Amino acid sequence: MFTRNHGLTIFLLMAMGIISIWFMHSVPFWGDEHHYLRVGKGVAAGLLGQSSSEEVAKSIIAQGWFMPGVGLLFAPLFLLTHLEPSLLATRVYAATLNLILLTAIVRELTLRFGPRSAQVFLAICLISPFYVSFLSGAWADILALHFVLLFLLWLDRRLAATNPVLALPAGTGLAALTYLRPLYWPMLALPVAAWIISALKQDEEPWRSTRNIAMKSLLMVIVFVVLLAPWSYSVSEIYGPTIFRTTSKISGIMWCISPDRNPYLPEGTERVSWGQLFFSTQRLANRNGVSFSEQARIETEKACEGVKRVGRLERNSLAIERYFAHPENFMRRFSRLRCEESKCLGKDSRENLLQATRINWFVLLTIGTLLSLIPFRQSSNGSYLLPVFLKATVCLVCMHPLVASAHSRYHVVLVPVFAMMTALVASGNFRIWRYDAAERSLSVLLAMGQTIPILLFSAILAFLSNSVPV
Repeated sequence: MFTRNHGLTIFLLMAMGIISIWFMHSVPFWGDEHHYLRVGKGVAAGLLGQSSSEEVAKSIIAQGWFMPGVGLLFAPLFLLTHLEPSLLATRVYAATLNLILLTAIVRELTLRFGPRSAQVFLAICLISPFYVSFLSGAWADILALHFVLLFLLWLDRRLAATNPVLALPAGTGLAALTYLRPLYWPMLALPVAAWIISALKQDEEPWRSTRNIAMKSLLMVIVFVVLLAPWSYSVSEIYGPTIFRTTSKISGIMWCISPDRNPYLPEGTERVSWGQLFFSTQRLANRNGVSFSEQARIETEKACEGVKRVGRLERNSLAIERYFAHPENFMRRFSRLRCEESKCLGKDSRENLLQATRINWFVLLTIGTLLSLIPFRQSSNGSYLLPVFLKATVCLVCMHPLVASAHSRYHVVLVPVFAMMTALVASGNFRIWRYDAAERSLSVLLAMGQTIPILLFSAILAFLSNSVPV
């Protein structure tokens, strides 16, 4: 029985880990990985007594670019290897973290929706080369999204079992998600939705249910704020008022002066990296005796003063194209980096891999977009809000290129979300919505919950499209 129900699941998990490590074992660290590993090493050095508390704090905060959650997850690796992990050990460790989370996700899927849903989910992820390669990377994107999926499944299970979603673990979980990736803080709204549905199912008195929901929401927000306060205070002390991180302070400048983001700049304009811009802004702030935030505002106004006032729609179209239309860019980069320390893949193999990435992504994007537009009803096992949660996640992730830097790597987080939606439809657990007279309020609310995120996303896009580019 175990082999028949779970053998394929175990095989798919093992295949994902082996393929990921095989492809990434010789790819040197690049980009954000350096920061996260530096944080992990700094924390481990402090625990081993080789760094002072001030040095540890400095390594964690750094420039405030990134939240410290992922770096803290890598601290045990540096403790186990006495601060000197090999490239292979780091890749194996990253893959292990992600596979542990995937195992927890497929366990939830299996218990709630049966083994077929978990197996279809893993199979779709496995045939996505970009996603599989990222499993062995020390990046926040996939790690944070896996935690998001676990959180959503936990909320849905509690709701279906009529167990109350407690404010304390909800606030704690959302704070942990924000420490991993600040993009997900708006998910504070999801436990509130679960409480509303729970009150409707239990047919509580309106005044009593409203009061209970308000009390739980307030407690959850307090827990969330208290847990985020040490980081926000520490970063704000150095860089001026900020909530989560400093990168948003200079995103406008990057659009105005960087030719790889703003194609309307004259030919020959020098490309400026994020780091160069950050450090120059920091030096000016120190020289002028103002906060980093204030200096970033001044630099934004100065840099964007002479920029042609193109429509936001054009700017957003370029950002969306960069975000969604070139899934092979990072795979090509991995292939190139991989050549530095080991034999390159043959030209035909590289092209086949890139082509597989392109085809896989656009097929999955088409399916995921269609499923995001179709409302679903309650599943046979009592799952109410999982379709709402997953669609809200899609909208939240798709906002990234419109409010921050567009990058071809960020869409990788949509792969497991679309894969889960597809798996739940293929296994018969998501059924097309239809009006249920027996549960009129719940039925209408469920349909609204699945359409409002899409409408809200469209409204925000329209607003940004008609705004002056920053």
